[in-house]
Amino acid sequence: MWSLWLTLLIVFGPVGGLAVSQVPPPDRMLDAHGPAYPSPGEEVTPDTARFLVGTIFRMSGVLFGFEESTGPFVPGRRIPEGVELHGRTVREACDLLVRMDPRYEWRQVGQVIVIRPRGAWEDPTNVLNKSVVGFHQHDADLPTLLVSAQRLLSPSAAGGPILAREEKFSVSVARGSVLDVLNAIALSHGSLMWQVRPRGSGHTPGIWLMPRDGKSVMFGPIGRAAQQ
Repeated sequence: MWSLWLTLLIVFGPVGGLAVSQVPPPDRMLDAHGPAYPSPGEEVTPDTARFLVGTIFRMSGVLFGFEESTGPFVPGRRIPEGVELHGRTVREACDLLVRMDPRYEWRQVGQVIVIRPRGAWEDPTNVLNKSVVGFHQHDADLPTLLVSAQRLLSPSAAGGPILAREEKFSVSVARGSVLDVLNAIALSHGSLMWQVRPRGSGHTPGIWLMPRDGKSVMFGPIGRAAQQ
């Protein structure tokens, strides 16, 4: 009888619900002990979405990807009173984000929640939609994976990642897109958010890999273009 109870506890979690790992990512709850962000009444800025998605990621533990928009931003919105993230689902928090900044659209891509500019998903010229064939990395650390991913955007990219972790991961994408590669890195790691952020007109965007433990890895300093 005890063994049956233990099996049920492992598979279904505490009585009354599924184990967290079996809950679809959009339905995961945000931890009530997360950071107090966003602040009601605060003006929404072009950076609000980036900060908010990082907060949702840390509070939920769900894998996330975020492509920062370079599109025109319409000022004048404020975060409404009574907005709190704890107690919300990931779906509700992401819906809140796109209401605050309508430039974005979120989708579930496998086990990863991806937030991108609305026009990016179907744009054949978008860098994350670029076709990739044969991306294979075995027992690689995050800096190695990061450099390999960055070179999908700019083959001659130079520079160096910072604040690296030492764990090893294997990632394999036989055929797909840069987006698929970034999602595969997040899945292999298991607790990671990736970000793609602009680095100035005429330059390839920079990739950030951000583990939930707070250590982040990026390719080169923000604001400086990859060397061509």
